[in-house]
Amino acid sequence: MIILNEQNIADYIKKFLFDKLDFVKDGNIEKIIPVSGGLVSAVFKVRIDDRNIYLKQAIPGRLDKLKEIMRKLPDDIFIIFNDNRQYAEVKALKIFEQAMPNGFTPHLFFHDTENNVMALSEVCSGGHLFVDTMNKQINIKITEILGKNIALLSNYTYGKIQKLRDNKTEEEIRRIKYKYEVGTVWQGITDKNKREEAQKRANNFIKNSLNINKVLVHGDYYERNILIRDDQCAVVDFEEGHLGDPVEDIGKLSASYCLRIAYFEKVRQDAFDSILKLLRTFFSNLKIPESKVEMEKRLKVMIAGVMLLSVDGLRNNWLPWVHDENKRKLARELALCLILDNDKEIETVIIDFYKKL
Repeated sequence: MIILNEQNIADYIKKFLFDKLDFVKDGNIEKIIPVSGGLVSAVFKVRIDDRNIYLKQAIPGRLDKLKEIMRKLPDDIFIIFNDNRQYAEVKALKIFEQAMPNGFTPHLFFHDTENNVMALSEVCSGGHLFVDTMNKQINIKITEILGKNIALLSNYTYGKIQKLRDNKTEEEIRRIKYKYEVGTVWQGITDKNKREEAQKRANNFIKNSLNINKVLVHGDYYERNILIRDDQCAVVDFEEGHLGDPVEDIGKLSASYCLRIAYFEKVRQDAFDSILKLLRTFFSNLKIPESKVEMEKRLKVMIAGVMLLSVDGLRNNWLPWVHDENKRKLARELALCLILDNDKEIETVIIDFYKKL
């Protein structure tokens, strides 16, 4: 297997890629830059004939290194980073590209199965990771695009595609993700009765949603995987894609906006306006035969759990801004309002919470 590096990429591209890239004329490889990737994969940005592409390589055997460095993480979480993840990522990427408007996802030029390399087009050229800008400025046009496109993916895939992996692996990944996103995040709730009731409802959510395998979901719809340039945006990193519950992706993204309401006064109004716009856009574009009432019930739990995943769960290990205890209390309060209120719609819960701030 060829392990890509700055020295051998040019030769690799000439040997494996030039005939797969329809834009290549002169074959001038101008620049090669490592841009990300880390312990289980590597990503290189390559400029060819004035156009950028990305090479993403999944590197077998790196999982042990990841476990060694990230000892704080429980062992079962690493099922997500299995060495076969790129095959599922390729399948997910192709479906996303078919379901979404042009430019929202990278185009896959070529998948080199022997060397575990994906050759991808660029999206949002010159853009920045969402997490770099969201705490300072929120663009409501981007919110509308994201809400609509999550709905379009559900419409396109509802009941129409097969699981991306074998049944056992797919089920294990979903079970582990639900465990940490929703099931084990309630320890910060000091009121015993509320904590126990929230845990009960979270457990019911997991039991019910594990049986829902209707739509393709991205599975990792957090800010770090959303790229933005002006009024354009795109989503990347599809290796956690799976068949699942339509509330998963919209729930993760909604939780990001809800956290900004609790934590960042400068963007609080924008975050509040955006979460309402996000939910309205999602549901107005959703055309699947599911009860909105039942989806909202599950979505409340998903948003609440993912909020606390950042505040009290695994994500707080790499989010330095979540540790302000007063803001944590606000986030916990909103999470409890969402998961414990049976009667109010999500919008009403968020509006009532916002009015009290």
